[in-house]
Amino acid sequence: MEHTRPPPELDFSASEGNLPEKWRKWEQSMRLYLDIAMSDKSEKEKCSAFLYIIGQDGREIYNTFTFTEEEKDKIEVLINKFKSYCAPRENITVWRHRFYTRTQGKTETIDEYVTELRIIAKNCKFGTLEDEMLRDRIVCGVFSEKVKERLLRDNQLTLERAVSACRASEESQQMLKNLNTEEVNAVHKNHRDKQNRPPNERYTNRPTQSARGGNKKQSVRGDNSNHSKQHVKQKLFQCGRCGTKHGYRKCPAFGQICDKCKGMNHFARQCKTKVVHANEAVDMEGFEDLFIGAVHNHKTEVGTNEAFANLNINGTNVRFKLDTGSQANIISDKLFNCLNVEPKIKLSGTATRLSSYTGNKIPIKGKCRFQCLNENVEFYVAREDTVPLLGFKSCQDLGLVKVVMMTEKVTEPSVDKQDPTSKFLEIFKGLGCLKEPYTIKVDKSVTPVVNPPRKIPANLRDKLKITLNEMEKNGVVRKVDEPTDWVSSIVLVEKPKSGKLRVCLDPRNLNKAIKREHFELPTIEDITTRMSGAKIFTKLDANSGYWQIPLDEPSQLLTTFNTPFGRYCYLRMPFGIKSAQEVFQKRIAQHFDDIEGVEVDIDDIHRKG
Repeated sequence: MEHTRPPPELDFSASEGNLPEKWRKWEQSMRLYLDIAMSDKSEKEKCSAFLYIIGQDGREIYNTFTFTEEEKDKIEVLINKFKSYCAPRENITVWRHRFYTRTQGKTETIDEYVTELRIIAKNCKFGTLEDEMLRDRIVCGVFSEKVKERLLRDNQLTLERAVSACRASEESQQMLKNLNTEEVNAVHKNHRDKQNRPPNERYTNRPTQSARGGNKKQSVRGDNSNHSKQHVKQKLFQCGRCGTKHGYRKCPAFGQICDKCKGMNHFARQCKTKVVHANEAVDMEGFEDLFIGAVHNHKTEVGTNEAFANLNINGTNVRFKLDTGSQANIISDKLFNCLNVEPKIKLSGTATRLSSYTGNKIPIKGKCRFQCLNENVEFYVAREDTVPLLGFKSCQDLGLVKVVMMTEKVTEPSVDKQDPTSKFLEIFKGLGCLKEPYTIKVDKSVTPVVNPPRKIPANLRDKLKITLNEMEKNGVVRKVDEPTDWVSSIVLVEKPKSGKLRVCLDPRNLNKAIKREHFELPTIEDITTRMSGAKIFTKLDANSGYWQIPLDEPSQLLTTFNTPFGRYCYLRMPFGIKSAQEVFQKRIAQHFDDIEGVEVDIDDIHRKG
């Protein structure tokens, strides 16, 4: 057992799952490794191996432990220290809630379900009632309603009988599924054998001896006459795939290819595919949905904001409406017949479906191509009478519409060119601060979490130090020397343009305890609706908006975070906490809601004119 592989490093990240459950599994693997590979080693060597295998995050946590002289180099003491860290206290109510709400999944076997229930029940402290609670949970949480009904009928139901009944139900369902698969395969094979058999061999004639000793011919179908009698007695029904009457699963069209649409499992005489002409090819590779911006009949009046163009097609002038919102060109069936002079153009079938902006389907008879201004243009022929329509692509190809992606900026001489940033210097300089501080409300029942410090790349340590000094100078953060219940980690983001470092708080554990204010945030649709009719727009962007709201002293300590240079906490509201967006929107809205023509979207202030 010298080459026994040790367990992997323990992941202490709370975001990747339940830390107490991960510790339970890792501890079991580690104890097995110590018993197998290091049974002859000393306590000190086992402790060293334990600290090496647990990983860098575990060693950082180990450095925070305190040991007496008697506890040093004791493997059981070391394991218990980590166990207390990973599972500081057990919440039986939470475990029992998980137990009572655990139900069997659709694809989960009864053995997997019972195993998961047993693991959860170990933490529920049921004692002698554990088997009865497991039995009741199986009855309430089993997926099959038939099995649940069967279990409820048993007056002397035990845990073993409940599990056995569930297993029997699963096995019977699996066997029935296999039998059905075999029957279907057998029917398919029998049908293929009959189709491949020559016609003169499907019915065999064999001589039989009559009662008088003479010979006569008797027609026998198949190898077993009893089977033929049973086949005749089967209930026949009219089949829509082959057009004949036959018994269940006896359709001769099964597995055949239709000569009309090339589809499977039906004859051409029963094919329901609609085609325009018998010699047309129908495109069945897949449906394509095209959007039509506007389709009007001749009764609709032409508006002043619409564009039209006269095009010559086969010697006929046609007035087309130019619709840049359309993805297809459309002509009516009546116009197609007028344009379709010698040589005759045949409509080709299509699986394309056209719909208007209202979602209404436009019935299509087919598609064709006509020569327009040296371009071969494709048109869809509609069954209803519509205005001839040219879509966006054809409008561009024919040179009828030109797309301009850039306009020239024209400066009016009457506009005041004075820079507002220099005129109102006190507004655009420094970091603002609102008067009323924000108090972070937390749920006291949530256990505080102290996250271990994260590694900082060597090339970012100097930038981090400079950034922290600037934030401390601007009154955004301060150093913390006192003990705190909550300690979060940080995430560093390097700005691509300036190369400066942005320090972001990672309060994923703290967010579980923070209580939100549930202030309604405006949507883009709300803002644009209220700004309709405006001609001039101005937008002000708050500089580090969240940092302009101060925190009271108890809330400051909640935002404590680790760095290589010590612990810091925020004096202003940090990015990342789940209540920040609502709080900032509420505070800014209180300042600008009374001003007409001003809309606030988090840190963007919009002014219309």
